[in-house]
Amino acid sequence: MKLLTLFSAVVAVVLFILGWQLDHFTQVTQQQLFWTIHGVGLTGTALALVFLMPRLPGPLLKVALAVGVFLAWRISYFPFMVFSGHIASIVEWVLVAVPNAPVWVFPTYFVALAGLNAFVAGV
Repeated sequence: MKLLTLFSAVVAVVLFILGWQLDHFTQVTQQQLFWTIHGVGLTGTALALVFLMPRLPGPLLKVALAVGVFLAWRISYFPFMVFSGHIASIVEWVLVAVPNAPVWVFPTYFVALAGLNAFVAGV
């Protein structure tokens, strides 16, 4: 369990760095955002699967879990995208108020999006 927690923390740091790099691009295409946002959401969903799969007794239940988690990801895709944007805008608003603080949007957005997807997939 400690290894999975460490793995989750590493994934969060990697997503933060990915968002930080994306924030430094002068121009981001729609295709780059599309695939990145899908990948981040699926990463959060996969994290929940990694936590839950060992607890299930049979292959049929594991397949059912994977299908259910994927359906949950697909249904919650747009609301989570919007809510993660709201979280990122609040963090941006706070950072703007802090003198000399760098304002980053995508790191918060990606970590929030993956976290929300992992939470729903795990529930």
